Amino acid sequence: MRSESGREAQAGDLLALLEQGRGTVDFLGASRGAPQLADAGRRLAGALASRGFTAGRRLVLLLPNTPTLLIALHATFMLDLRALVLDPRAELDALEDRLLTFRPELLLTSNPALLFDKVLRLLPVCPSGIPVVIERFTDLLPFPRNLLAPLLRGGGIATLPPDPRFIRYGDFVRGAQEQRREASARGSLEFMQETVNPGALQQQVTAAPGPVRSGERWLVGRSLAEPTVLARCLSGLHGGANLVLSPRLDRRSLDRIARQAGTDREIG
Repeated sequence: MRSESGREAQAGDLLALLEQGRGTVDFLGASRGAPQLADAGRRLAGALASRGFTAGRRLVLLLPNTPTLLIALHATFMLDLRALVLDPRAELDALEDRLLTFRPELLLTSNPALLFDKVLRLLPVCPSGIPVVIERFTDLLPFPRNLLAPLLRGGGIATLPPDPRFIRYGDFVRGAQEQRREASARGSLEFMQETVNPGALQQQVTAAPGPVRSGERWLVGRSLAEPTVLARCLSGLHGGANLVLSPRLDRRSLDRIARQAGTDREIG
C-alpha cells in the first residue's frame, strides 16, 4: 500500500503539473497558457478561502468544457476541497441523485440557456441557499456574442434572474488575493461513478499516451468530467499541446471547431 507521504509527493507533482505546463487552452478563439490558468486558479482559491472554504468543504463543478473547469480544479487542490465534477449532459435524475448524496456548499456552473434551465431544476435538491457562481460565456470570448450563436443553436445565453444566490464568476473573484501555494496538492475529485484523489489522477496523467509534440493542437471531443479524458488533457497541457475546447460535443459542432482551429488530433 502506498504511504501517505508517497501519495502527497505525487499530489505535489500534480499541482506542479498544473502550474508549470507548457501548453495552452483555446476556447472559441481565446487562448490562455498554463501559467495564466494557474494564476486564475490561485485567485479563485483566494476567493473561496475568503468565504470560509477550507479543507473538506464541498463544491460542485457543473460546467461544459471551458477553461474555468481547469481553473476550478487548481483551486480545489490548493484548498484541499472535495469537488464533484459533473457532465452537464447527464440525465436530470442521475444528477439529482448525485447531488442529494454529495450535499454541495457551492455550485459553479455556466449560463448557456439549456444548462441554466437544468441548474434551476436541480437547485431544489441542493441545500437551501447555497451560492451559485455563474461563468458567463460572453466573459470568456474575444469576440461579440452573436458569433457564438452557431455553437449554441436552439439554446442561447440565459439572463441571470435577480436572486441573491446567483453570483457572476467575475464578481466572485474580483478583488480576491491569490492563495499561496502549499507544499502539495490534496483534496479529491468525485465523478458520477468514482472518486479520484490527486495522487491517483497523477498516475493516470503519467500513464497517458505520448509523446506530446509542443504546439500540437488537440480537439477535446469528450467531456472533461470523464477522469480518463481529464488525465489525457492534463498530460497534453503539461507537454506543450494546445487544447481546443468546445462548449458542445455533438459531431457537427466538433467538426466546425476542428476546421476553424486546424487541429492535429482529437481526444474522443
